[in-house]
Amino acid sequence: MTRWLSSFKPETYVFLILVLFGLILLFLNTTYKEITTRWLSGTVFLPYYTALDILPKYRRLALENEQLQQQVIRLSVENEQARSALAENQRLKQLLDFKAEHSYHFISARILRQFYNGRSLSLVLDKGRTAGIAINQAVVTPAGLIGRIISAEPSTAIVQTLYDPNCRVGARLQHSRAIGIALWESGPFLRLKNIPIDTDIQPQELAITSGMGGIFPAGFPVGRVVNVQREHTGLFFEVQLAPAADFSRLDHVFVTRVDSLNSP
Repeated sequence: MTRWLSSFKPETYVFLILVLFGLILLFLNTTYKEITTRWLSGTVFLPYYTALDILPKYRRLALENEQLQQQVIRLSVENEQARSALAENQRLKQLLDFKAEHSYHFISARILRQFYNGRSLSLVLDKGRTAGIAINQAVVTPAGLIGRIISAEPSTAIVQTLYDPNCRVGARLQHSRAIGIALWESGPFLRLKNIPIDTDIQPQELAITSGMGGIFPAGFPVGRVVNVQREHTGLFFEVQLAPAADFSRLDHVFVTRVDSLNSP
């Protein structure tokens, strides 16, 4: 019997109760019917009426909540897109300002790929000989020197960056005016060699291209001093430089035109 009763759904019990009360009402007089009807409406059926009234409101609130969540996501995406566009506009303005401030002739190029072969870092540009790019042209950004062109095809070119042991740059310390050779051997920093031991080197002093050698025009930032120590001979300082350009965030560069290499 218990198993039989438990097989009924809750809706079945409600239906049976309603049928039972209906049968009782048939045998009651008018007064008792009114009293019983009020009691049923105010006590028994009130929760069901309330539930039936709340259910559409709940569904409407759930729908509104879902729509608000979608709107928040959409506004968040639009906000990020606006911020990205603003950052891109600022970056492009910086590039244009850099180009306008220098007397050199520049070719703007986008970086297609960076690759590290275990010993050196190189870049592939989206422009080549057709755009006027040639071997040994210097490659720079507004922040500083990147390297030089070592290969030029009609529509692409390869940059030998400062993070290549074969890329050596004549560099001058901006404050002391001492000249040395900047190169990379390992780790995150460049080394500025052959700086006389009596040089007054300042902390965070900027090293710029000296213009010697005929490849890199003078005046472009190479790096800032982060450490100074004596070479084993005791005659020179070996200076560690943090590259002026952030190589981890490169996407565009400028290539100097051949006819600008002798510009002041």
